[in-house]
Amino acid sequence: MARHWETIGVAAVLLIADASAARAHDYWIQPSSFHPNAGDELGVGLRVGDGGAGDPARRNAARIEKFVAAGPAGEHPIGGADGDDPAGHIRLAEPGAYLLEYRSRPSFIEMKPAEFTAYLKEEGLDGIDALRQRRGQAGQPGREVYSRCLKSVIRVGAGQLNGLGRTLGCRLEIIPETDPSGPGPQGFRLLFDGKPLSGVLLKARRPSARAPEVQARTNRDGSVRLALNGPGEWIVTAVHMTAAQGPVEAFVKAGEPSRTVSADWRSVWASLTFERP
Repeated sequence: MARHWETIGVAAVLLIADASAARAHDYWIQPSSFHPNAGDELGVGLRVGDGGAGDPARRNAARIEKFVAAGPAGEHPIGGADGDDPAGHIRLAEPGAYLLEYRSRPSFIEMKPAEFTAYLKEEGLDGIDALRQRRGQAGQPGREVYSRCLKSVIRVGAGQLNGLGRTLGCRLEIIPETDPSGPGPQGFRLLFDGKPLSGVLLKARRPSARAPEVQARTNRDGSVRLALNGPGEWIVTAVHMTAAQGPVEAFVKAGEPSRTVSADWRSVWASLTFERP
């Protein structure tokens, strides 16, 4: 299985991760509470894994492009120190709905041909797989630059879950079209560079349950409805890949600064977490 491991903090952990080549592709925000009281300290954790509850991803300031809580009074930075788990902490005084947002800076990965092909099939990236075939690249390593756009829905105090449909400007963004804590199938919309994105596979699962994933592809309006059965935390994920257009600045190895690299593909990974009663 192809995996993407974000560099996550302490040097020893990073060296082990590099040596084992374990690159988990799911990455999400794990708040300490989805319904904190106004003024309470909220821990904003990051998790990485291929199923289950995942492993902690410690704060790494070099990899953070943006880490905020967007709510009724605007955006508030989520602070923390390198190596922290949870990766951030914040107190939100104004009741209401908030979207926690994390964006990573680009990273580079190179995979063996068979591994890259398996990853494309697993994530439903059929168009990229077909393009590699047409280009005669199926037997070549997959060189990819990827970044992440993570969101989480929380409700502070007695405030209502209003404003969840607003966009935050992520390159790839999963937007709730309905209150994800409400009954019945839930609607989501996928935007890429602010425009609806069709034909992309969205997956939903509960990290605390061994239930099968719920999957569906977006329609021409970028929308999809998913039947989310069961209470607790849910994660909705999506990935979009395009052919790379020239060199890009990216992180290549743990503990090293970013540098200019050449890649064949660029991808953005999005996730949205929320809690259902």
